[in-house]
Amino acid sequence: MAERTSGSDDKYLLGSVNNTLSLLDTLAVKGPMTLAELDRSTSFGKTSLFRMLHTLEVNDFICKDSEARYSLGLKLLYLGSSVIARQDLADTARPRLREFCTEQGLSTHLARLSGSRAVTIDVETPLRDLQITGRVGMSPRAHSTAMGRAILANLPDSEREEHLRGVDYVSYTNSSVTSEAELAALLEQVKRDGYALDVNDRYPGFGSIAAPIFDYRGTCVAACGIVALSQTIAERTDELSQAVIALAADISGDLGYHPDAQQM
Repeated sequence: MAERTSGSDDKYLLGSVNNTLSLLDTLAVKGPMTLAELDRSTSFGKTSLFRMLHTLEVNDFICKDSEARYSLGLKLLYLGSSVIARQDLADTARPRLREFCTEQGLSTHLARLSGSRAVTIDVETPLRDLQITGRVGMSPRAHSTAMGRAILANLPDSEREEHLRGVDYVSYTNSSVTSEAELAALLEQVKRDGYALDVNDRYPGFGSIAAPIFDYRGTCVAACGIVALSQTIAERTDELSQAVIALAADISGDLGYHPDAQQM
């Protein structure tokens, strides 16, 4: 991870604090790390680095194991949990949904799972596109929509099975998913592609593209996406799918998700 900028033009920025925060960023992505490894990854100098580590350790922001490797401490978990407890998913995502809706000119939705259904918890609709909208509280079967599939594809197997237990694979249109095997193959593709797509699957003439949203634990907690005419989806699939993936990544980042850290 790149170190924080020095902020030389900001007369209020305290350099020592900025460096310490940069050190925490490094441990979040690369830790656990020894003093020597941290020295190679930063430019603070070993003496200053040791003093920063000692100060953080004394205050429980980091801890050191039996092999003298430093990692983030429980104090950060406490602080992070305090933030999360005050954070509402829809409130957090709304500014980005609104901006995306304005830029793309398309109805933009946010949904999360409740049992076997994908419940819409926020909708942003452009004025020029009022005929293609939705409402908060809509709850179609998760397997039948891009929103639901984006979440289902990124859940642990046992949790996904729980959400799909007893699902009746109703055929809404000729494009509907009508079997467990068909859904399983589709979810594998969603996981590979990073987004879910439906065109005429539930509502003839309409389609959707959605991508998963992850929280600070790396857990898939929701999905965001667009709803548009099937023709629009078909003509702009590549462009819109990448835009929706980027939107989901931004919201995930706002929730504290760091993909690099999850891979460590």
